[in-house]
Amino acid sequence: MRPLEEYIREYVRVGPERFRKQHTSHLLVSRADFGEDGDREFNTVATGIRRTMRPEAMRNTLEAGSQEHLLHLAEPELVEARAVLEIVKRPGGPFSERISVGRTRASDMHLPLTKISKFHAYFTVSEGAPIMLADAGSTNGTFLDGEKLPPKQPMEVDDGAVIRFGPYTFELYSPDRFGEFLEKLTEPSP
Repeated sequence: MRPLEEYIREYVRVGPERFRKQHTSHLLVSRADFGEDGDREFNTVATGIRRTMRPEAMRNTLEAGSQEHLLHLAEPELVEARAVLEIVKRPGGPFSERISVGRTRASDMHLPLTKISKFHAYFTVSEGAPIMLADAGSTNGTFLDGEKLPPKQPMEVDDGAVIRFGPYTFELYSPDRFGEFLEKLTEPSP
């Protein structure tokens, strides 16, 4: 799990074309609403540190050499409190056909949050097939576009789908749509 700011910095540093070549997996981007219960724990844990960089400071930091890219924020909270998880298999992880989501470090997608089960859910990603998501019998449930998933019954997930693991809300981004999202965030200010 990485802060959105790191992806923005990388996008500005390496440029759109190279960034898209390096990031070919689907991603989950956290929503800034922290879930239905208002649990602010996500802000601190997701970034791994307390936020010390405010949007104004980030604008200055994102200047990339001779490139005049400045972060354009219609709403400063667009970047704050957002984390990004790539939907990828951890090297050496068990169950080669599944990408696990859970609280333990052994999970492919590690979410160290109190309301996430040790083995909360899993994705199935196959070349040429739609992404599938299943709840693994979690305590607080997995939701796809507002509907609770029945345990161990994979459901197709579309680009832009809203996924909740317990109270924590994410949006699914295809690699292309994530690139477009970053492009909008880094447009020069008017």
